[in-house]
Order: sequence, then C-alpha cells, then structure tokens
Amino acid sequence: MTTRTAGKVKLFSDGHGLASPGRWPPHARPCADLDPGLSLHKSLMDKLLSFVTANIDYKTVVCFLATGKCVSSPFSEDLLKRARHLVFGVLRDQGSTAPLELVPERQPFYLHAISELLRMADGPDWRQYTELRDNYRSVDGFEAKVEQQFEKEIALGAMVKMDLREAQELFGDRLSIASLGCIPKTDGSVRVVHDGAHGQHVNDSIRVRDGQAYPSGADLEATLHSLPYATFSLSGDISRAHRLSKAWVGYCHGKDETSLLSYVDDLLWITQSSDGLLRILASILLLSVLGVPFAWHKFSGGGEHSWIGYSLCVAKRTVGISMSRADWIIGWIRKTRADGMEHFRTDAKAQGSELWVGGWCCADDANPRRCRWFSEKIDHLKFPLFFMAGQSYRAIGALEMLATLIALLLFEPAKGTRGVHHCSAGTDNRGNAFITARWMTSSFPLNAVLMEVAAILLQRSLHLELHWTPRLQNALADALTNQQYDSFDPTLRLRFDFSKYKSVILNELMDA
Repeated sequence: MTTRTAGKVKLFSDGHGLASPGRWPPHARPCADLDPGLSLHKSLMDKLLSFVTANIDYKTVVCFLATGKCVSSPFSEDLLKRARHLVFGVLRDQGSTAPLELVPERQPFYLHAISELLRMADGPDWRQYTELRDNYRSVDGFEAKVEQQFEKEIALGAMVKMDLREAQELFGDRLSIASLGCIPKTDGSVRVVHDGAHGQHVNDSIRVRDGQAYPSGADLEATLHSLPYATFSLSGDISRAHRLSKAWVGYCHGKDETSLLSYVDDLLWITQSSDGLLRILASILLLSVLGVPFAWHKFSGGGEHSWIGYSLCVAKRTVGISMSRADWIIGWIRKTRADGMEHFRTDAKAQGSELWVGGWCCADDANPRRCRWFSEKIDHLKFPLFFMAGQSYRAIGALEMLATLIALLLFEPAKGTRGVHHCSAGTDNRGNAFITARWMTSSFPLNAVLMEVAAILLQRSLHLELHWTPRLQNALADALTNQQYDSFDPTLRLRFDFSKYKSVILNELMDA
C-alpha cells in the first residue's frame, strides 16, 4: 500500500519493518495458501484461537480492555503456562532445538522462541534475538583467509584467541558476540568487518542505523480505508518495547481482515473480521506468552478513541488530532504569541509631594480606547515610606515597581500564557529591568515591593520580563500619570484601592 503526505507518495508503514505482511491490504497479504512456508503460523494461530475460545470469554475480556479499566493481566499464570506449552510444542514439532524456555538475564522476553518464530517465517531479523550469532554470507568461501588474518592480528598482539567457554567465564554478562562479514580486496586478501549494531547495540549509541519507519497519520488513514467495514479497534502499550520487534505477528493473521500497527511501544489493532475480537485477544495472548510486558491500564478502544495523539473514528474511517493534542497545540500557540507580545505598559510620576502611577493593558487591542487602564495617586498616609527619603523622586524606582505590581493585579494574563511586561522609568530607573532579571536589590522600599511582585508571580504561576522603554515610546502611560485621559475610554478605567488590598508580604514589610 502507499500513502500520500504533503503531496508526496510514500510506501505504507505499519511499524513492523519492510518484511511485514501488514504493508499489503488484507486480500493481498502472504498466507499459507500461497506460501507453504507460512503453514506453521496458520496452524499456530488456529490452535491459539481454539485455545482462547475454550478457556477465555474473549468478548468480555476485549471489551474490558477497551474500557481502560484493566489494571493487571487478564491471563492467569496457569493459563499463560499452558499457552506457552502449546506454542513451544508447535515449534519443537517443527524441529526447533533452541532453548525456548530460556529467558536471558535482565530480559522479560523469551528471545529464543521469538527468534525461532521469525526464522520459520523467513523473517530477515530473526538472528538478532539470539545471543550466539552466525556470520554474514559474505564470509562464505573466505573462512581460511579470515582465519589467516586473525592469526596475524594475534601475532601482533591486537587480538587474543580463546574458546567460547573461557570467554564466558572471563567476561560474563559483558561478553558480546558479533557477526562477521568480509570485503574482498584487489590483492586477494579480505577486509574483515563486524556488525556493531545487531545484537551488540554499539552503533545504536552512536547514531541510528537501519532506522525503523513508524506509521504516520496517513498510514493510519490508509489502514482504515483498507478495512472499509471496520467497527472496532483496540490500542495497547508495551513497556520496554524498543527491545522487541512485532513483525512476525502479522504472519499469524494471514488474510484475515485484522491489522496491527505499532509505533514504538504503542500498538493498535483494527478489525472488520467476524472473529476479530478473538484474533485480537489471541495475538495479545501470544505476545504475553513470549514475555511481552504490557501496561494493561493503558489499553483502550471501541469505535472512537485516541492513539499516539490521533483521534480515530473506525466506522467513519476518519483520523484527526486528539483533544489532548489539540489542547497542547492551543497552549503552545498562546505561549508563542505571548512570548513576543507586550502585555501592559506602566509609568510613575514623582513631582513635589505628588506621587502617581498609571498603566494600560496594550494586549487588549491595538486601539488604546478599547484597552483597560488605571491611574492612581499614592497617598502619603497609606504609603509613608515612599516619602521618607525627603524628595519624592528618590523613591521613583520603588514607585515604578509599584505600578508594575498594580498592573499585574489588574491585568493578570490568561492562565498558561507568558506576558512580556514593559515598564518605562526614565534613565535613572532603567535598573528595574536588571533588578527583575536577578530578583535582587538592597534598596528600600524597592526591595519590599520587589518581594511582593515575586510573591504574586509565584502565587499566580506567571512569568515577568520587565524591559525598559524610553519615555517617548511610553507616552500614553506617561499621560496617565499626568491625569491626561483623552486617549482612553473612561468606562474601561480600573480602580485599585490600597486600603482593601490584601498583600502577601508588602503590608507586613511596610509596617515593620
């Protein structure tokens, strides 16, 4: 199948690699009727379907998983043990001699069983699940030359020769066995290379190799259209899924109209088959038998639900973004706009015995007459500390900060936004921008007002970036401190009553 994204056609991906039969529509998928090599997997799935039917009320279990209320495995240990005996018995009947029951240390998976299932389906990656790895076919016919080159390396002290048992005893769990390949040279010798990616995970920590393609929204939509009569889907989550490939599961379904998509650790089953619920639960059981650790509480499903940020309606074959993703996008847009948007401007005036503060919310509208504003006179009886320095202009820095505080209280930004608040304080008060950047000053009463501003920001989860604005660019706020209100609508004036304000710490600091 193919999909179209941003006007470009690309190959469909179900997250299971290029060998996945899920890359074809159900009627064209490889199956045992056309490929005798898949008869084992058809037989295995048929036996699993019979096992599930005989031992589990599969409709109840799948619907319970779809509700998202399942908190533990719906399969008992005894049931898993019997199912595992069935699966491993089928593999042994086909001649498998691998230690199927062995679970490697620090692994939840039956890696040898997974490898055998892939090998019997001619899966190209079956070797990566076993600890002992074969060399690549490029070595065939050059074994003697490889041995000769290794002998030279040993003579030079660049390599050490030992048998496998000795290496296992010496290195223990740290032992890694890499597959070898060789590249013929023009002089008849060979260049020996080793695979540092598959099984070794050396290259994985350096850069991505053999990058796995995962399904996109277009792939999800293509899957829905390949199943035009689908009415049910189920999503699940796997812990530590980066250690396991699910490519072989598709072979078990054959041409049945059930599809499985995998995005890292998130799985999605979609079915229009008459026994779709049975097949979904059988594949979940098979994964559980092989040691896959499901996060059972994350299962959800039905006709409409979300998966990896997409919201899908199976019956209508529509795909959109989920509500949580939409909320995230809206929040991101608001934050991005707020990062470059001026929320309010303030100013202060200290002339003789008169102290005035004013400001307007320029974020309301481009026209000042449609913006909220305030203008208040500072009473020396209520704020005597602003007059203690003698000349009132000596407290202009604290006064400018007080105007910022009032603006924060009256023009509080919407939750989740981040406003950039501008303040004009003249050349001698330009330091207010630096003070709010460091949140530190020893000047009183400026430090008292600064602490109140910090407490309000913390209390309301706001962030303040205070920038100095030249007076000529702050003429409207300056006019408010001079009681010139011609540019503003009187009905939008907000009043601030200092006597009724319940401060966080300011009043206590002023009274101390």
